[in-house]
Amino acid sequence: ETRLVGTALYVATQTWAKQGTNDVWEQGVTVSAFDFAQSDVPLVRPSLQLRGSGGVVTATDSHLFVATSDADRPWWTSTLHVFDIADPSGFVQPGTAIPLTGSVKDKFKIHQRGDVVAVVTEGWSETNQVWRSELVTYRLWPAEAEGPRWTRLGSLELGLRENLFATRFDGDRAYVVTYRRVDPLWVGWSTYIHPMGDRLLTVGVDDTAGRRVAVQLFDVADPAAPALRSKVVLGEGWSSSEALENEKALGIFPDDGLVLVPISMSRSNQYVQGVQFVDLAQDTLRIRGTFESVQMVTRRMLVRGDRVLAISNRELLTVDAANRDAPTLRHTLELGYPVDRVIPVGDWLVEFSGTEVRVSEATKPGVTVRQYALDDLPVLGAIVESNQIHVLQGRSAPGSGWTLLDPADGTIISRGLLKHVVLEAARLPDLTVAGTASTETTNQFWVSDAKPLWPRPGLLVWSVNGQQWSWWQRGWPVLDAWSLNGGVIQFAPMFAFWPSVSPNLLVAVDVNEAASPRFLSEMSLAGNASAVSDTIASDGLVFFSHARQESEIVSTNYLVYTNQIWVTATNHVWRTNFVSIPVTVTETNVLPPSPLDAVKLRWPGTVAGSRLAGGMTHNLGMNGNGIPLAWGDNLSGAAGPGQGAIVAGPSPVTLPNTVNGIAAGNWQSLALDADGVVWHWGSPEGAVPPLPWQPAPDFSNPESIPLPARASAIAAGGWHALALAPDSRLWAWGWNTHGQLGVGNTDALIGPQLVQSTGFVAIACGALHSLALDANGRVFSWGSSDFGQLGRTGPSESPAPTELPYGAGFRAIAAGAFHSVALTTDGTVWGWGDNQHGQIGPRGAGGGHGPGPVSGLPAAREIVAGWMHSLVLAENGEVWFLGEDSVASRQVVARVEPLKNVVALGAGLLHSLALTADGNVFVWGGNLSLVGGSGDAAHLSLMSETWIVSTHTHYVTVTNVVQEERISQQLQARVFTNALPVYRYWTRHSLDVVDYQQDPAAPALREPTSLPGVLQGVSHHGAVLYTLATNFRDQPGTGSTLELSALAYDGLAAYFVSTLTLSTNSNEDSALVAVNPNGVVVAARDSWTVGHPRRIECWRLDERGQFVLLGALDRATHSNSLLLLNDLATLRTETGFDLVDLARPTAPAALPVSENVSCLWADLGRVRGGREMGLWLPAGELGTLLLWRP
Repeated sequence: ETRLVGTALYVATQTWAKQGTNDVWEQGVTVSAFDFAQSDVPLVRPSLQLRGSGGVVTATDSHLFVATSDADRPWWTSTLHVFDIADPSGFVQPGTAIPLTGSVKDKFKIHQRGDVVAVVTEGWSETNQVWRSELVTYRLWPAEAEGPRWTRLGSLELGLRENLFATRFDGDRAYVVTYRRVDPLWVGWSTYIHPMGDRLLTVGVDDTAGRRVAVQLFDVADPAAPALRSKVVLGEGWSSSEALENEKALGIFPDDGLVLVPISMSRSNQYVQGVQFVDLAQDTLRIRGTFESVQMVTRRMLVRGDRVLAISNRELLTVDAANRDAPTLRHTLELGYPVDRVIPVGDWLVEFSGTEVRVSEATKPGVTVRQYALDDLPVLGAIVESNQIHVLQGRSAPGSGWTLLDPADGTIISRGLLKHVVLEAARLPDLTVAGTASTETTNQFWVSDAKPLWPRPGLLVWSVNGQQWSWWQRGWPVLDAWSLNGGVIQFAPMFAFWPSVSPNLLVAVDVNEAASPRFLSEMSLAGNASAVSDTIASDGLVFFSHARQESEIVSTNYLVYTNQIWVTATNHVWRTNFVSIPVTVTETNVLPPSPLDAVKLRWPGTVAGSRLAGGMTHNLGMNGNGIPLAWGDNLSGAAGPGQGAIVAGPSPVTLPNTVNGIAAGNWQSLALDADGVVWHWGSPEGAVPPLPWQPAPDFSNPESIPLPARASAIAAGGWHALALAPDSRLWAWGWNTHGQLGVGNTDALIGPQLVQSTGFVAIACGALHSLALDANGRVFSWGSSDFGQLGRTGPSESPAPTELPYGAGFRAIAAGAFHSVALTTDGTVWGWGDNQHGQIGPRGAGGGHGPGPVSGLPAAREIVAGWMHSLVLAENGEVWFLGEDSVASRQVVARVEPLKNVVALGAGLLHSLALTADGNVFVWGGNLSLVGGSGDAAHLSLMSETWIVSTHTHYVTVTNVVQEERISQQLQARVFTNALPVYRYWTRHSLDVVDYQQDPAAPALREPTSLPGVLQGVSHHGAVLYTLATNFRDQPGTGSTLELSALAYDGLAAYFVSTLTLSTNSNEDSALVAVNPNGVVVAARDSWTVGHPRRIECWRLDERGQFVLLGALDRATHSNSLLLLNDLATLRTETGFDLVDLARPTAPAALPVSENVSCLWADLGRVRGGREMGLWLPAGELGTLLLWRP
């Protein structure tokens, strides 16, 4: 943030500063001051350093205000720092700090009038346990006054359970917008208020029919009765504006009767970006025309007569606005352009900006002399060789790993495209296309960089390294309980998050003839590896390494639980006088019932209106009194605070209000209270047992989810959650690996984001997918469809809600791990998705996983879905089970006996729950020692639907039967034992070599050979390899070593030569390594520990095969990446870039950096140049930067 007061400029920047002399850094805000009284010679004034983050800044003629968020105070509070800036030359005098009870969101929430300061904040009310907005006033005392420098005067509560948005002080009035659909300025919400006498112009968000930008005009002549005079909503389906976050982008010109709004919106199903004209009158607003800005969002605007000047980061536009319904673009002046790649050629720079190629003089970077356009394909790589620039363009094959086939003949129809372009650069600044070549590809390469390699003259190999990703594999090990028996971590087989990369792609091109380049071959290598190294070319060979994760079971750990269970013993004594009566009966026998061990618990509170939900190994409940209940496994905190590792029975979870909804995820719990507030507790990542030397993390305390409106329904999935408002708005947050949040991408969200949806009334979450039901009975789905759980054909995942093609008529939905079920209005149950365990009912031969009704069920009233089974509550109160009968080893649709009069159901990972009308909760299935609690033993059974009918005659005795019973209660200890395998994990590195020496059109892939680490480089024409590995010590907590190894390679195997230990504790020290073809190893050693080396070292193998140090150069800064261009080393550091001259490895020398930008996050791998041309860095929107000139 910046503020200009007179000729003094004050700048607040987010910084990191060291604590004392140690390498311990903390976040802070630096306030800098500059005196521009003489603009040609500005003066730098002393700066001030504040602790904390944020940095809301505003200023008056006498004071500078900076609001920060401090680490040692609650996160929802701010500290207001007040400085005296009465000195017009920019000297800042130390002031005071006011601890506020809430956070300051923007500069408009701070106002000074005389010696009184008013602040509007939003924070947590400890008294009411809800979010609270308030206006507080303070008096500032002069520096010479004794005692405190400020005094609190008074406060005004603005709203409870309401979100704070726009604020504006105007004289003795303050206009404040909070959002709970009760404010007079409500439009959804306002983000900026502009006073105009007795009128207010506001810009904000209208969310009544999608999320759109709205401009409003209010009459505030009578502050007790503000009135909306006019309102316009921009866009048809959705819209957004830079002005929502940056009020300076909004153009308000009352004298011209005009409002200019920078806009990005949907209009006639087209994306439009530009500036919207809105007529402004005393009491009316009217939408006029739009002019489009192609390059970037407009940031500032100015009106002069019938001309509008609009400026963005890249261009200045002049617009003829004589006809506001059809404004006309008159002139465009380019101010800048992004540079993705740069190639220095002699005295010229060839820059790549998207698919444009620009040529400029090296002495005048950014001043375009020539400009050329390539085909509309992304540029993947470029390199110059012998005055010829080789460019690779490409479009990946679609499908996220799937190959689409033509159903008629089975041919592949999903292909990408690669194009090689040769540009003749001998007569710069003129460029000509010497030749091109194109080829189709079926490979996916979701990266924007291809590395050029020259295995031999005339042969260019483009290396496209696979992008890292991760996936869930059923049945692989995941952390369940943690011990350190001999340094081995203990796991249980369930689901696992497994790292992987897409294949490494090598594309060979014959460039001997510039006019006719030819694609020779394309190889896809190292698929399903967890990591792939950089590629290196030498003497007709291409080297790289890949890594895979491996494991083995080394032992078994037995966890024993003992529960005390009451057992009822009944003795029967019969006295009978009987006669034999012949009776002929027809009997219908079912297949033998399968017994189920179960636990019966008493339900606390009213039964009517109760609900149940099952998580991975915990349970949730809500009784008819609105009290949330939880029990079961509590390692993740999902069963609530203060309950221990296992909660033995339904126990209340304390919340500020009663609840009317619950939802259980894997290891997390959600509750919806009566005010529509969503509460969360437990860890979405799963149980996190502590290390022996660390305290256990506590996720058990409920926290509210900051939704912008009250919710009416909630759903929890594997690692994500949904919340639905009464007006059908839908929010999502959590993991998003397969688009399960429905927000149009696969980026994870730590907070709720609105999903573009209409008319939803019910929601459900699976492991990696989501479902919704609209008011017309139509089902929508999104997320992963690897098992068909989305219920439709097409891509394997969908990042946005899509309607199922089965029409209306559904009234309920439920989502299991990888399957879905739905209930029609006539009580028929439908299912689709994963059916490995029969969870969607019998399908018969060729039945598939697509949606369809489940046979053998009565009319249903309710459905629930567990991870691998489903439950149905029939209209008559009976419970039906769909899934695996583990006793009979068959898939069944079976009735659960003797359950009757059931009012609520729940399902978890391997267990089920049922609540009967008489207040008994039955829990059965797997993990009973965790989820069952300490109740009475109960015996249930699965009654299959298969019938055997027979008729026979037998004799029955029925006369004068008297029965006596003697009943006693006995307490028995029942022991449960779980066997958990203990795994050992390691990473296996392998060398891959592709031989282009004989036939580049059919290169040979050599048999992989083992390496001790990641390949860093080769030397001596590929005969010597260098690897880097982190090796962990046997004892836990003793750290690890970082070792550089040299190996001899004979074309078949790699043989150990020597090892250099670069770090004895990689937790404290690290190193970056690069190798030149002559065998000089450059190691950038780094450390966060005082006294440890931080320097550049040059090493080489001597004649005995041992590493010897050639030379070293001490460094002051930390580095995070290293690039070696011949004998020049470039390092990315915490403050910018360092350059080192390695022409003499025995005496490395630091080089001066021409342009060093510490906040620039540029790709060091795209630095180009050398000792003759200098080093150049493409810096995106900043253009091309010269790092070093010889």
